[in-house]
Amino acid sequence: MCVVHRTPITLPHHHIRTLYPIHMHYQDTRHPNPMSQPNFNKTLTSLYSAMTEVKHLRAELEEKKTIITQLQSKIAVLEAQKGVKQPEVQSAPQALAFTGNWYEMAQTHIASYVNPKTNRPLSDQKKILAEWKRCIVGAETNPNIDELWTCICTYVQNLECKQNTKCKKMGNIKTITNKILHIPEDHNYQVVYNKAVANDIAEKTCKCLSKEELAFLKVENTNEYCTLQRVRDQINKCSTFDEPTVLVALLAFHGNRLEDWKVKYGKNNYVASKDDDVRNGDRGFYDPDTKQIHLFYGKTHFDGERVFKLHAECVKVIEENRKTNTSEWLVCQTDNAMRFLAKDWFEREQLPSVLPSQMRHLYETHIRYVEKMNDEQLDEQWKSIGHTGITARKLYGELYKNLVM
Repeated sequence: MCVVHRTPITLPHHHIRTLYPIHMHYQDTRHPNPMSQPNFNKTLTSLYSAMTEVKHLRAELEEKKTIITQLQSKIAVLEAQKGVKQPEVQSAPQALAFTGNWYEMAQTHIASYVNPKTNRPLSDQKKILAEWKRCIVGAETNPNIDELWTCICTYVQNLECKQNTKCKKMGNIKTITNKILHIPEDHNYQVVYNKAVANDIAEKTCKCLSKEELAFLKVENTNEYCTLQRVRDQINKCSTFDEPTVLVALLAFHGNRLEDWKVKYGKNNYVASKDDDVRNGDRGFYDPDTKQIHLFYGKTHFDGERVFKLHAECVKVIEENRKTNTSEWLVCQTDNAMRFLAKDWFEREQLPSVLPSQMRHLYETHIRYVEKMNDEQLDEQWKSIGHTGITARKLYGELYKNLVM
């Protein structure tokens, strides 16, 4: 008979428990002893009890560790705050004194307004002022703020336009009332605005157009649709490598916003900002040596530099274009000019006129449902485009899905 003795196990805790030795017996078959009868059940029960005790002690220990960690974090925060002056709560800006004409007041003060997010003046001042002028017709010289709001509310309630257009118009009005003139907020207007925004978000989120709603993309005199693949095939067959072809190639092989293509050709043409605000310089440039686009700012904020490689087909088109084109710009420098270039190309190729913004929907539909990129490949696309997979799914990838499904 062999007997294994285990020493007592003592675990430190606020309740000290000692596990007494467990004597495990087993029959040595090499030297059988009929006089010995091992009690296996008793041994297993003792072992199970010991294991359960250890399990409970470990759970209590982990719980104490968590509490200690939380306390340490609180202590660190309190120590960091010692001697730090808490920022004063800023009160709402005072409304500007009425000087005789609400429109003229807005016109005067919008010029000096600086957007705290971008540290720059508002880029769409003319559009904002035009909307303000329309909404206060008949109340321009009325100093009564309640009556001014009544006029504005009547205007927005009678707007006949798309939901997203209404949101933009109301947002422009709020820019004047909240940020420029600091007019006290009106409850009724805010209710209408909040509803409009909520409806717009609900309408746009993962929206998917039916085949009937996509009829505007049908190729004339056929039952075929102008898919991204159709555009790409047409680019591949092109023998004219002018600016319209360059732009549509970029739109067909990349899902970037239109403004991302307002860049210089070559680093030698790029003019950087002379101060800390990168927006006072060029947006970026295309490096023909590395075949890469370098962006320093865009519609969405990002730190540093966004760099991505152009598709081989885009590189080919650009190289052909540069045999005769000596412009310092890759394509051109304004959104409107680009839209006309795209329109010219689609008309020349006898395809439905697809807007640059619609090309983004076609692109994201294609990479998700035709090329069927995996998550890693899609993440690379979002980095180049400058938005997230969540945004892509909600606003772009589903809208034209029925073209290819």
